Parts: sequence; structure tokens; C-alpha cells
Amino acid sequence: MKTLFLAIALFSAVALAEEKSESAELVPGGEAFVVESVNYPEDASANLKQTWKLTTTAGNFIHLECTDIRLFEDKPCGDWALTFDDGGNVTEMCTTSFDHKFTSKTNTLTLTLRTGRDARGFVACKATATKK
Repeated sequence: MKTLFLAIALFSAVALAEEKSESAELVPGGEAFVVESVNYPEDASANLKQTWKLTTTAGNFIHLECTDIRLFEDKPCGDWALTFDDGGNVTEMCTTSFDHKFTSKTNTLTLTLRTGRDARGFVACKATATKK
């Protein structure tokens, strides 16, 4: 009976996972793209995987300014993390920051926010394209 209950609980947790995805093509000198987690400024949903795929023209970069990152601090990062992938260079953070800046090394940047079984943590940033 315990095994059946555990199997149902695990299946329910997996079945309830939420995935969101957005993409944007940024132009140097153009408008900023707002990156906000689901429910911001409230906590993001539990079991969330939210992805933002940002691109700009070849030879340019993507600059990110985050004014509100609140994730569980853990080493190594656990279930709550924000990942920056700029074409193979992957950085992961799980902390609180009100002034985090990141500039990609390529013309693409993929951000992924993931949350654990509790609805906790959120992210708010602005992305712009910058010339070399």
C-alpha cells in the first residue's frame, strides 16, 4: 500500500510540472525585453521550468540586468536555480540579488528558471542587445 501511495505521489508531482517558454529577437538600440517569472512579483509556481530564448544579430551580444532574483541559496544549486546559457557557456545561480548583470559571449542567451516542489522564488530582469 505504501508503495502504491508513493508511486501515485511521484506520478502526480511529475504530471503537475509546468513548462513555459518565451523567445525574443533583440535589436541593438531597440526596446528592452522584460524577463519575469510566472506570477511575479509573487512566488513562481511549484515544479516550474520557465525558459526565455533571446537572440540578436550576429556580432552582437545580449546584456541582462536583473533587479530582483530571489532563489534558495544552496551549494551546489538544488531545485531552485536560474541558468544562463550563452551558446555552451553555462552558469547557474541560486541566490538573492538585486543588481545582477550578465553579458553573453555570443548572440544567443537562454535563461531557464526552475523551481522545486514548493512555490518559492522569482526573477525579474531586462534584456537588451548591445553592439560589439
